[in-house]
Amino acid sequence: MNALRRRLSATALQQIGAASAELVAGADLSQYAPLADNWSDFDICWEIIYPRVTSDDAEALNVKNELLECVWQSCSAKRGILAAYPALRSVHNTHDLLAEVVMKIFSSETPYPSFLGYSAFCNLVYWRMNKHAIALTRKASHFENNEEISAEVACTDVSPAENQATRLANLVSCLPSMDQLLLEDYNNKKPFLEMSTKYNSSEIALRKRVQRLVDHLASEV
Repeated sequence: MNALRRRLSATALQQIGAASAELVAGADLSQYAPLADNWSDFDICWEIIYPRVTSDDAEALNVKNELLECVWQSCSAKRGILAAYPALRSVHNTHDLLAEVVMKIFSSETPYPSFLGYSAFCNLVYWRMNKHAIALTRKASHFENNEEISAEVACTDVSPAENQATRLANLVSCLPSMDQLLLEDYNNKKPFLEMSTKYNSSEIALRKRVQRLVDHLASEV
């Protein structure tokens, strides 16, 4: 058992991070020892670590950050995966989108079954990122219908060769996914108090961020 503990701790430290390795080192491995014949050391570590993402303490936050970085490294190492998920090619800030998708899975009321393993989790992340990218593309194409932001960034000097609404939609589609979602909520007149909970930020910070986004769009249209 001690040999297994050392092996798993080393795997967690090397492939995930220090907080995860500490968690593995202190775990009761009796229930995981039978898995050693059929599972990889990494998947056993994942099985031990993943349940901690449902907690809100400091240790859980460190583990979440390490798992998020681990999934990001997997995405970075598999650029060919974009062939199977073409919508992701249009995303300008893949890291933001990945973070958003992973954190939603972490906080889901129906937790991801860790026994399916790390590779299955990454495949779920890729699929959801692609689905989200498709949704963002569709939203961007209809963004010109929004009257509030169009009015705020209105410009009287518009080239006849360029439609202002199309220009605005293109600018929005180039923003990080989180900013696109923030603008969408703002456009839909969602209360800043509700938005502050959703984005884990203060109302003042969100108001400033929205204003900066609107000012940016106004300067570019």
